[in-house]
Amino acid sequence: MEFKNNFENEENNKVINYYVDVMKSNHLPNMMEAVGKFILWFNHQYDPYADHLFVTYFPVEIFEELNETNECLTKSQSFQTKKNLLMDSFAFIFRNLNSLKESNAQSVVKIFLKVIQSRNTNSESDLHHFILFEPIIICVSYQPNKIFFIDENGVFNFYQHFNMSKIKNARNFWKICDQIYSLKHSGSSLFSCIKLKNHINQIMKSYLDTKNDDYAKLLLRILTMICQLRMLDEIQLNINKFYEISTCIFLRYGKKISCPLFFVTLSKIWIIILKNPRNTFQINTMNKLIFLAGIFSFDLSTNLKKDLKKIGTFLLTQNNKKRLYVIHLALIAFPMIDHKNYVWLREVLKRLHESFQMYIKTEPIKLFTIENQYFIFQYYIKSIVTLNMIVNRYDEIEINRFFRDLQLYPSLSKFYLLTELHYSYLYSHMLNVDRDISTFSEFNKGIGLGKIKRFLNDLVMAISDETYINKLKHEQKLCLYEDTHSHISFIQDDLIKIVFSKCDLLLIADFKSRPSDVSETIIYKTCNQLMSWIVHSLNDSNYLDPNTTEFYLRKCKVLPYNTSNIRRYPETFQSMTHSKLVSDLYEQNNMKNRTLFPNLLKWIALIYELKFIFGDINSKFTALNFS
Repeated sequence: MEFKNNFENEENNKVINYYVDVMKSNHLPNMMEAVGKFILWFNHQYDPYADHLFVTYFPVEIFEELNETNECLTKSQSFQTKKNLLMDSFAFIFRNLNSLKESNAQSVVKIFLKVIQSRNTNSESDLHHFILFEPIIICVSYQPNKIFFIDENGVFNFYQHFNMSKIKNARNFWKICDQIYSLKHSGSSLFSCIKLKNHINQIMKSYLDTKNDDYAKLLLRILTMICQLRMLDEIQLNINKFYEISTCIFLRYGKKISCPLFFVTLSKIWIIILKNPRNTFQINTMNKLIFLAGIFSFDLSTNLKKDLKKIGTFLLTQNNKKRLYVIHLALIAFPMIDHKNYVWLREVLKRLHESFQMYIKTEPIKLFTIENQYFIFQYYIKSIVTLNMIVNRYDEIEINRFFRDLQLYPSLSKFYLLTELHYSYLYSHMLNVDRDISTFSEFNKGIGLGKIKRFLNDLVMAISDETYINKLKHEQKLCLYEDTHSHISFIQDDLIKIVFSKCDLLLIADFKSRPSDVSETIIYKTCNQLMSWIVHSLNDSNYLDPNTTEFYLRKCKVLPYNTSNIRRYPETFQSMTHSKLVSDLYEQNNMKNRTLFPNLLKWIALIYELKFIFGDINSKFTALNFS
């Protein structure tokens, strides 16, 4: 049969007509030869008509045996010959867009995906991957073909079949990976969730068996797509196994200053997992807390550096708040961690601190709302104290600037005086690293004493303020922490209790190990005594009644004896009475000669963190005593 066509080259006509005639003959050797000749002749020509005829008459049936998995058959010469011809045919069909949507072309895709499911045993065909990269990119630009690749685990199988681990420059392979796993939401219902779940398990097993980073990279790329499509529930990811993989990846790269780009996606995937309403994975062990704090620290540090280099913008998003809460709890737990088993932790946390240090020096942080600035400084100051970081001149300038802003802010807001306790909490940390009170000899100097008096006065006034008391009574929350539990719902309550109870025991042990110092001045003992009373009051109750407030202020001699400026407070809501408080605390005779003020400052911070951040206002330390 002759075809009317527009070919100017008579030789093209001969090749086409020969190809069509042979395809009708059903003579297998001739058909394969005709396919090869057609590819050779037209491979470097752009001819939509010829391309259409090639696909239309393509002998799909002669390649059906390539679906066989019999080992003897797959090693035969005829099998390898057909396989090589199929690879050439795939590359030819998808060298351009001419036959992209042809039904026979999709049949070739299916056979191709079936063939690469097995390991390649013919070293001569290893070179095929070079000619397949661009055709695959074109092939999967058509969404049905992309779905075929996803359903058949095409990227993983291609990697295995062509032994890509031995290829030095696999950039084109990862282009394929990115192209396939960039499925838009409109295509999320087209692939098989069951198949994808099995593929993910296969990749995870391969990584755990080999520790090959390429499998980790592929896994994270697939999971990124799933997270973007919001299909974690449908996939039913084995999160415990993914956690095991995450720790392996982190131990390899988390200690390094630079790392592969895929590593950064680990944090993003984990946040999506943790905030998923159906999430069953809980941070319920110290190991999980430490590793996820490390993963989140690395990610935040990377984002801050991008912002400083003007190649990104750091925002205090809800996800970043969740990350910082996990890191904050890890900082609280830091003293109890066996650092021989986590030698990398301090360095990772220091790196994050230094990134924030550089960021805080820049103007953008001043553009944040006062609430978000508080959230950042809450972490940052905790990090300074926990990691014994040096407070440089810029730190002092920015922290003092923020403290001034924090004290001025309430006068413009309905939250008047609610920031007094927030301020006292942050300031309790800073006093622990303050040069003026860090040693006994410095404590007696006027500057140091003035800071202590001011701190005690502010703290007493903060926890005796009527607005503060009513806020706790009606809402059971401190201002700025109303939504905290939504950010930490994935942290198990039992772990939080363990962390705080162990911190309590460490502080008590530290207190009892310190020798009594009979040389302490009366004013030092007075401040210690008053501070210990405040610690008990805040722990056992949540506020001070008027009589106790007056007693404390007189004891510290920070206010005159008249009480005209002391407000009337609600008589309901739990509070330890003045007489019982004084009676109980005076029984602790040994306290006044042993307690050091910095130790008590740590208790104030710990109680605040337990009641207002990670626990609730009814949380308390049951074994708190200074005797």
